[in-house]
Amino acid sequence: MEADTKALKKIMTVEGRYVIPTFQRDYEWTREGQWELLFEDLDSVAGRLGAARVEAEATGSSQARAERSVAPHFLGAVVCDQLPSPTGGLTLSAVIDGQQRLTTLQLLVRGVLDVLQETGSGRARQVKRLLENPEDVIDHPHERYKLWPRRKDRDVWPVAMSDEVPAYGTEDHLYLQARRFFADSVRNSLVDDQGRDRIDDFVDALLDLFKLVVIDLDDNDDAQVIFEVLNGRQTPL
Repeated sequence: MEADTKALKKIMTVEGRYVIPTFQRDYEWTREGQWELLFEDLDSVAGRLGAARVEAEATGSSQARAERSVAPHFLGAVVCDQLPSPTGGLTLSAVIDGQQRLTTLQLLVRGVLDVLQETGSGRARQVKRLLENPEDVIDHPHERYKLWPRRKDRDVWPVAMSDEVPAYGTEDHLYLQARRFFADSVRNSLVDDQGRDRIDDFVDALLDLFKLVVIDLDDNDDAQVIFEVLNGRQTPL
């Protein structure tokens, strides 16, 4: 297997699809369990990035150098197994471990994108590339999505990823709840105590300073065995 640390932008802007295998459990992350902590992480990283930018502007020093001084935030690891794909088609990867994390990151991106689109931000197109493949490289409608969930959730995922904000209800799927939570959290944090707009700090922190360790399996690695070792013989996730 091969491991590499990558920024979220490097992982999700590549043309391809991450497919959740049927043996994965249901999506289970919640606001109290994980979403709030994830947004707090993003808010913290964006805050450090913004502070570095303000200091660079105040002192007349290099903003690029100031930005490079901001420590990234590591989100853990995902394990992927490349699937057979047609010649010239999109690269397909099965998510063997880390599907809860990767799915939640997609929902976080969608929530950030909601706010960008509402405010008419020019960053919206850049962020949307993390969610969808370009129209000119897909053959079927579902291939537009960078992540494709388990079969039971494939009807709700397009709703969760749509530019049209869904009508929310009290019994919504967790995907829709997460999207709403992240969008609301960004909206409530767009301006700092000095009245400074933070949207670029949020976007750049998400794209460049959120990092994952991506572990790609080799042909001779048994994906099912690795999944069982990671999830069945240690402390449950």
